[in-house]
Amino acid sequence: LSANAKTDLSEVISFPWSDGFEDGLSNWAQTYLLSGVNWEIKEYGTNNKPEMAFSGSAYAGFFAETFSGAVTRLESPLLMLSDDVNYVLDFRHIQPAWNGDQDELSVLVKRESATEWEVLAHYTDNETEWMARRIAIPYSEPVRLAFLGSSKYGYGIGIDDVMVYQANHCFVQTPQVGSFEVVVKGLDFM
Repeated sequence: LSANAKTDLSEVISFPWSDGFEDGLSNWAQTYLLSGVNWEIKEYGTNNKPEMAFSGSAYAGFFAETFSGAVTRLESPLLMLSDDVNYVLDFRHIQPAWNGDQDELSVLVKRESATEWEVLAHYTDNETEWMARRIAIPYSEPVRLAFLGSSKYGYGIGIDDVMVYQANHCFVQTPQVGSFEVVVKGLDFM
């Protein structure tokens, strides 16, 4: 895909929908927010980090060999999610640090009727093994999902085995808790 490539992507109307990147990036569009670095199909990463795709022989990778940074959004086709149905995004993710330099990945969503992208998740940790990620999609209407790669001279970012599917009735998104306080009334621990 070339600079700010916006191909005429087909709408996705059947779920589950998945992409393991074995056929390239033809299901995806790219938007450059800083610099002109592409997400690319890779068999292995920079300096063999990672050594291979999570499954199959290919994954989507983002790497820029520069300290000045690069930010590119890899955008899904329009996902025609149905009303009153809960959906989930699963994918595999890796982003090893390079001597303390760490790339970052954000997962975004944009409703068809909206103009702005919303952040669903932001990953800043050194991930040296393929990690399983699961995110509840907060809308039951047509949306686009995106992976926002932010290069900070790490070994790069890899994503593989992307899947969007209907959540079963047992799926519960675990809340993220930054801090909490336990209050016990009526007990004296002294």
